Amino acid sequence: MPAFVKVLILAVLQGLTEFLPVSSSGHLVLVKGLLNLESPGAILEISLHAGTLISVLVYYRSTIVRLVREFFSGQGDGRVYTGYIILASVPAAAAFFLFHKRIIAYFEDSRSVAIMLCITGVILLTLIFARRKDQKPLNAVRSFVVGLAQAVALLPGISRSGSTIVMGRHLGLSPEKTVEFSLLISLPALIGSTLLDVVKLGSIELKDLTVVSLCAGVVVAATVGYMAISILVKILSAGRLWLFGIYCLLAGGLALLFKL
Repeated sequence: MPAFVKVLILAVLQGLTEFLPVSSSGHLVLVKGLLNLESPGAILEISLHAGTLISVLVYYRSTIVRLVREFFSGQGDGRVYTGYIILASVPAAAAFFLFHKRIIAYFEDSRSVAIMLCITGVILLTLIFARRKDQKPLNAVRSFVVGLAQAVALLPGISRSGSTIVMGRHLGLSPEKTVEFSLLISLPALIGSTLLDVVKLGSIELKDLTVVSLCAGVVVAATVGYMAISILVKILSAGRLWLFGIYCLLAGGLALLFKL
């Protein structure tokens, strides 16, 4: 398969699955096994992570600008909200620091990834019973609990957006506040994973990749990621996000069936 085509496939996959509740890491593992794609290497992973990072920054640009302005001015809730984002990021950072070797090992076990994807499906189906009337404000405790859900999603096959959104809804947060907080706390995670890839990179070796293909990967991942966020917001507001649970169960079941 030509390198440029491989980049486009992985960029579309990264953009779609990073934000839709279907587990980007799980789909990357399974699709690589299905299409017999070799690991793209750190330089491409950096590019794709940068693309999805851009999509969040662009989609929530007004909110991010407001938070930065209020953080430095001391007005509004910018400092408090930023504190919630940092607090929610602590569990995932701690879990990766303590268990990163075990977590990485799961990326080599497609059977475990398929099982985790089925678990994601069950988690999403619980949205059918999520609270819809008694909307509660975001606070330190709810932020930290959502962060715990994000930590569990370090396992490939467990959706980060799915687990954090489901947790937020069960805690009583409104759909709009839940999806916004879920995506904003993805920023430290995306930045952290990108920096880790940079550290692993050492020196830049493009191999069969070109600067053009890498730039195309960034643009495609960012564009598809932006579209995925828009879809996510609309589906959650309509109360239909649980439908992705059916998809995850089917995808995980098929993956187990074919022993990927």
